[in-house]
Amino acid sequence: GCYDGSVRLVGASGGATAVAAHGGAPVKCLAAAGGFAASGGMDHAVVTYQIADGTLRREEGVTFADDGFLAGSITALGLAAAEADGYLLGAGDVAGSLCLWRVPVDGAYGDGDGGEDGGGAKRRKTAPSAAGPVAAVSVRPAGARGAAPAGA
Repeated sequence: GCYDGSVRLVGASGGATAVAAHGGAPVKCLAAAGGFAASGGMDHAVVTYQIADGTLRREEGVTFADDGFLAGSITALGLAAAEADGYLLGAGDVAGSLCLWRVPVDGAYGDGDGGEDGGGAKRRKTAPSAAGPVAAVSVRPAGARGAAPAGA
């Protein structure tokens, strides 16, 4: 992530792909898992991407901003590939709020009706503000067991 609001993917050959993501607002945090990525910025938004063949593609219609659940700059993200048609995304903000979504790939969950957010994502949990900014978020699919890998 960059202070110009873009996200860059650097390939093994050293070439980079840049995607404009946060309208010029600095990117504060990044997360990636299983061919998916997310960035959180000072614009109070979370933007999602797909990674394939060494390129980064922004997922259109899957942006979480001013949704009433996250109230400030995004300070932490967690991402876990859950199934072939989607992933889990956790985000925390500077105000201490925490939210978890189940995000479909390419609109797999329909048209966004029924209490869903950006692009058909289903909000799973929302936690009230804690005492201070959220410093880290870790998510894993239901049923996944075991300790987090060292350095995670």
